[in-house]
Amino acid sequence: MHPFRKNGTTRYQCRARDVAPGSALHAEHPVTVNIREDALKKCVDIELLKLFASEHRDETLRTLIESQDPPIIDELQRRREQKDIADAQRDARNLVEAVTKSGGSQMLLEALAKAEKHLAELIANQTPEAETDLLDEPEVASWLDQFDFDIEEMLRTAEAADLYELHQAMNLTLNYDANDEQVVMSVGPKIRWSPDLAENHRMNSERVRGGT
Repeated sequence: MHPFRKNGTTRYQCRARDVAPGSALHAEHPVTVNIREDALKKCVDIELLKLFASEHRDETLRTLIESQDPPIIDELQRRREQKDIADAQRDARNLVEAVTKSGGSQMLLEALAKAEKHLAELIANQTPEAETDLLDEPEVASWLDQFDFDIEEMLRTAEAADLYELHQAMNLTLNYDANDEQVVMSVGPKIRWSPDLAENHRMNSERVRGGT
């Protein structure tokens, strides 16, 4: 969602044209959704107070740890690639046998060279397996403990620039859910993934109703 000014007030806007191309959300997403900042901020502040209150620390920590999801890998694509590699390996073996039986036919040697080159390309270009390196409890706890101060006081008195820095530190994002007609608020530490398939992945979503 993107902020903009209208008639002296700040609103947040989610546009269908900003949805990723090819996404199924295009058919469900309204052309444009506008939400007033003051209404949205009140709901967001309530959820932040719940999540970061000292009495909820253990529950929030557990939720953050458990909500880490591994990256989504196209398993069908990997299976197709593995089948292609297996077929190419079989073809190369057959050509090796044919070359041996022929006593070194030049035509078969050239065919073998092409087959081996094709096999090498398939292996080099296959989709890598994502080795999930999820954050452990001490790492998540360390991230959470940086907010061990009076969140309520800061939300109530901080200047806009300070609130922006706080939201950045929390990795706070807002996205519109067209199915439930809600704004989904997400916060949490960034997950380390290799390869880096989701650098901006967030954990622990909370739903915030409201919209125009």
